[in-house]
Amino acid sequence: MSGRPRLRAVLVVALLAAAGPAAAELPELLPVPEPVLGNLEPPIQRQVREHRAELERLLADPATGPELLGAAFARMGQLYFVYDLGGAAEACLTNAAALLPGDFRWHHYLGTLHGTEGDLEKARDRLERAIELEPAYLPAYVRLGRALFDLGRLDEAEAAFRRALELDPDSAAAHHGLGRVLFDRKEYAAAAAEFERVLELDPEAVSAHHPLGMAYRQLGDMEKARHHLAQTPSEIVPVHLTDPIVEGLSTLIVGAQIHFKKGLEAARAGDLEKAAAGFRTAIEIDPRDPLSHYNLGLTLLKSQAADQEVIDAFAKAVELDPDYRDARYVLASVLAKAGRADEAAFHYGEAYRIDPQDQEAHLMWALALSKAGDDARALAELERIVEAEPKNAAALLNLGTLLAQAGRVDEAMATYQRITALEGVEELVDARLRLGDLLRERGRDAAATDHYRAALELAPDRADAYLGLARTLGRRGAFAEAAAQFEKVIELRPDDAEAHFARGLAWILAGDTRRARQALEESRRTLPDVLPVTHLLARLLATSPEAEVRDGARAVDLAFRVFSRAQSLDHAETVAMALAEAGRFEEAVRWQSRVVEELERAGGPGAGEAARERLDRYRAGQAVRSPWQQAGAPAAGSSGPGGPGDRGAGGGAA
Repeated sequence: MSGRPRLRAVLVVALLAAAGPAAAELPELLPVPEPVLGNLEPPIQRQVREHRAELERLLADPATGPELLGAAFARMGQLYFVYDLGGAAEACLTNAAALLPGDFRWHHYLGTLHGTEGDLEKARDRLERAIELEPAYLPAYVRLGRALFDLGRLDEAEAAFRRALELDPDSAAAHHGLGRVLFDRKEYAAAAAEFERVLELDPEAVSAHHPLGMAYRQLGDMEKARHHLAQTPSEIVPVHLTDPIVEGLSTLIVGAQIHFKKGLEAARAGDLEKAAAGFRTAIEIDPRDPLSHYNLGLTLLKSQAADQEVIDAFAKAVELDPDYRDARYVLASVLAKAGRADEAAFHYGEAYRIDPQDQEAHLMWALALSKAGDDARALAELERIVEAEPKNAAALLNLGTLLAQAGRVDEAMATYQRITALEGVEELVDARLRLGDLLRERGRDAAATDHYRAALELAPDRADAYLGLARTLGRRGAFAEAAAQFEKVIELRPDDAEAHFARGLAWILAGDTRRARQALEESRRTLPDVLPVTHLLARLLATSPEAEVRDGARAVDLAFRVFSRAQSLDHAETVAMALAEAGRFEEAVRWQSRVVEELERAGGPGAGEAARERLDRYRAGQAVRSPWQQAGAPAAGSSGPGGPGDRGAGGGAA
């Protein structure tokens, strides 16, 4: 534009009127306002100004014909349209439509623009004109249907959507529009079918879940209603409509900001691939923009990209803006998840430095310090948080844990007790469990039991609460009840080998060897390769006081399997027991003799007295039927079936 006089928009009509015979043939044109460009990036400003200058040159030339001038207005209108400069875009596209009346595109752009701005009557007029000129362009029907629906003209909206579906039966946007019409007419079954079809065609069209859930609610199908309503996104966006002539305008775009904006729009619509492409293009144009790097990182994180790629995006945002709190925080979270605790702690600490009022960042910093091995500093920071926020349950819970680890058990218990005085906090269950564990360690089993039961009242699906309760009951000699609690653990965690072993042992200690065998056989089917379970079953089959439970041949088979995998004195004794039950006493004597020799060699002549007594029984042709405690199980006063340190029927040898 240098050296050229700029023609002000208000002079356009006057200039055309004075331009001579050629200009007189032109239709009346609208003046085009000059939008403010200061908020746009320099490359965009240059592009817009260059095209505006060319348009003004053509307007000033009396020889410019309608086709050439129409093309110039069209290009100018497209640029204004793509950069969201609505008033100028409307004037240019209106002039293009007047100069090039046979081209439907200008009417379609105008209909789209008016619809976006909420001027629905104008949108309807323009889209109907576009359809007159190009009856086979599906997006015009969908946009027209949406405008008519918003105007409350349901019959006309339905006709537009059905015409779109005649052109393309697989248009998710048209099915969605038709579904909305049917829903408003209370035709809920038909509406649900349309919304189901939307999700079938486009699983990313998550905004269809809400009306579909509402339709099922009206139909009385509450299960499906809850399923779809639970998937309703926090921000409702229209189902994506592929519109080639609108989307094709992206080739005109220069500058980073517009690509950044398109990345945001794609991210909101759930199109993560398109969103990442938009942010990457913005970064290529302006690599110094931390916001583009940050949003690229968020998009990659949602798309489950490789950790390092995500980390690099956030790290670049932080490098460009060291005080970018959100970037610091998310970077720290990703680093923590990747196991890079030292780096995570640094960035959480920086996020807290940037915003000292951010107690969430403060807490995460303390936890990261602990994971990085700096428990002393983590403890100090947690104490600072609790001092500032005495009812911060998350900080109290983690403070209690660190105090317990530091051996400050009384302080830990007092800290957990503070949580139990709070109402409605999610940390209450964990506080009860940790109190139960600490009390059990101190031998206060009755109080521990109360806390485990209180935790289960709040969270009946917590396997660790059932496990703590079962261990405590076992210590108190309530073996049958302990077995029932281990059963609950197994229901919630079918692969928990400790719970399977402990359940069987608890039934044995309760004196119910039939239930014990049934439980252990079931555990063997679930976990055939867990050695302690197989070993316990072998001993039970060899030594149970109840004849119906014993099975010498199977005991021998299982005992040899165990010994072949782990050769220990406990397992060797089990082989001897099984052989004796099977009537193979000479072999039992040989195995038990080796056990006695090894015990006496390790502990002196007095060692292995119980093992020698069993050897004497085998020499006398008798199998073992002594009380279970003498066969290697823990006594009732031990730490309980399956608890830490339990040997249980030689379980420690496995």
